[in-house]
Amino acid sequence: MARTDESIFDKAEGLARRVLERLGARVDDRLAGDSLSARKISDLASQIERAIESNLKEDGQGVRRVAPSVIRVLLTHEEASSLGAKYKEALGAELSQVAREFINNRRYETNDPAVVEIGSDLFAKSTVIKTAFEKGVAQKDDKAKGSQVVDEKTVALVASDGRSFRIKLKADSDPAYIGRASGIAARIDDASISRLHCSLALRAAGDVVISDLGSSNGSALNGRPLAPDRAHALQSGDIVELGDVRLTVTDIV
Repeated sequence: MARTDESIFDKAEGLARRVLERLGARVDDRLAGDSLSARKISDLASQIERAIESNLKEDGQGVRRVAPSVIRVLLTHEEASSLGAKYKEALGAELSQVAREFINNRRYETNDPAVVEIGSDLFAKSTVIKTAFEKGVAQKDDKAKGSQVVDEKTVALVASDGRSFRIKLKADSDPAYIGRASGIAARIDDASISRLHCSLALRAAGDVVISDLGSSNGSALNGRPLAPDRAHALQSGDIVELGDVRLTVTDIV
């Protein structure tokens, strides 16, 4: 039994190490962000394999051996917010390889090479795995059911000192960040603002939501403090306070 546990641990460590190796020395801390533990990455790989196994469909001969080729890993908002874009890209690439090896080893087939995409679910309490047999099928299914899918919106903000910001959001993509860090959607160089102070995100139904990211001086929406890492709906005309900075939402289109 000890050997089995050691083998599983070695596999998890190896998978985590390969993700970091994909990043390379050229990626700085801002792009890389935090990293997931070896155990978490190993759990994701196991969840992906189970999702593939449970979502097989029949081939032309009626045999269940056609595997989904698109696997979406939706991390919790807290987990996704701590990871850099480059790290998530590397994680997706390594987990894609895991999915392909699993499919090949079981002699399954796919319409296209399997791809794992890393995203986030603002309201999920644990990781969600979604599968599809071709890219965009999930969105098509939503439209067929009568729900309106909004792919992109732009939020316009004006600060009390006259500075303006336009932040583009895409559904099911990484949140856009506001803070003092360079390279983010809206950089505000103010001592009361944290490096990553808050985030904006677009839900598939078209709602824009704002979340405080555990900032030092807090965030408020229309005078009400925002609890860290909880999403709140944002509308045109709302007043957002980040530390000592006051922003007005002038438009959401």
